[in-house]
Amino acid sequence: MTSLQEAVENGGVYRFEGSGGAPLSHLSGKPTRHVRIEKPPTKRALLDTLAAVLGFPDHFGGNWDALYDSLTDLTLTPGSTLVIEIGGLARLARQAAGDLTTAIETFRDAARFWRERDVRLVVLLGATGRPGRDLPEVS
Repeated sequence: MTSLQEAVENGGVYRFEGSGGAPLSHLSGKPTRHVRIEKPPTKRALLDTLAAVLGFPDHFGGNWDALYDSLTDLTLTPGSTLVIEIGGLARLARQAAGDLTTAIETFRDAARFWRERDVRLVVLLGATGRPGRDLPEVS
């Protein structure tokens, strides 16, 4: 099991059932932006919510490629951290496991992109069911 501090320091995608909305900004000692999304029931709802809370452009395409493009197009400064916490994915995992698997892969690719630029993208996913079972768990 990975500590939350380690996850924030390293970046990546993790299973997380934790904060209950508590701010995570104090963890890394670096500038951290924390976004919490509650229980997106569908792919569309997840993408629309991410677009709204992260300020994606109006022309955001609403698909996985557009999500990657928009995540890697954010204005983030070297040494900073962006934590995206998405809770309650059980319904999406049950009804669209393939979509959740693709979302996880997209988040992993974006985290790798940012790691190469000295930015930590941390995605904490709650209630992922089978699609997230291989993700490292954060305590």
